[in-house]
Amino acid sequence: MHATEDGIDIGGSRTPPFAAVDVHYPASGGALAALVLAGDRTFSQVLAQKTVFVPQVAAYVPGQLFQRELPPLRGPHGGHGDRTAGH
Repeated sequence: MHATEDGIDIGGSRTPPFAAVDVHYPASGGALAALVLAGDRTFSQVLAQKTVFVPQVAAYVPGQLFQRELPPLRGPHGGHGDRTAGH
């Protein structure tokens, strides 16, 4: 099995990966964003995981998800993370 940008190659058959993302805001400031790729919808087969710490984030404003949550999430899937673990 091999994970690629457009799916997972399992014995010559390409299956799209399943992904989960989350952002944590430590009390000390900044944001820790995470991305997990799995080969199945139950996430029993984790293919890769990546995290990135963003030292400064915008203040929380209700309804303004794009200002606070999206910038940290761009790091894990955009290849700008400072910590990576792959399987």
